Amino acid sequence: MSASTALPASQRGTTTIGGAVVLAVARGAVRGVAGVHALGGAGPRSAGAVRGRLAGSPGASARGLSVAVEGGSTSVAVELVAQHGTSLPALAEAVRRAVAEAVQTLTGLRVAAVDVLVTDVHVPSDDVPTDVPTDVPTDVPAERSHLPRTRTTAR
Repeated sequence: MSASTALPASQRGTTTIGGAVVLAVARGAVRGVAGVHALGGAGPRSAGAVRGRLAGSPGASARGLSVAVEGGSTSVAVELVAQHGTSLPALAEAVRRAVAEAVQTLTGLRVAAVDVLVTDVHVPSDDVPTDVPTDVPTDVPAERSHLPRTRTTAR
């Protein structure tokens, strides 16, 4: 078929972007935002809000993310744990912007909304197990500091 007889784009078929695709794009965008410690948190609260926004629309969800797609529009809900010391309003706006730009650019869908729920703040000192003795010598490698100290005596 020559260029002069090619069918118009509207007659060549349809392209459908599934919720799982939007989910993957959004996940990548969120992970690229400085100040995000992890995705996930409080459960299905925001997922229900997204489904309500585009009632009856197909969607997808995974830990910390829920999307709804209807026609040429999508809504995304993000639940995340922030790094301690990060401005939460600025983080939410950065996540919102990153997700909207990535989804729009990579899928061509219009992003109706990106809802961000910060469920927790990660404090690095929370990573220290509470059952580890505090009197462990500093010369013991971290990966062995939880083991009991033994003494070797010469015979």
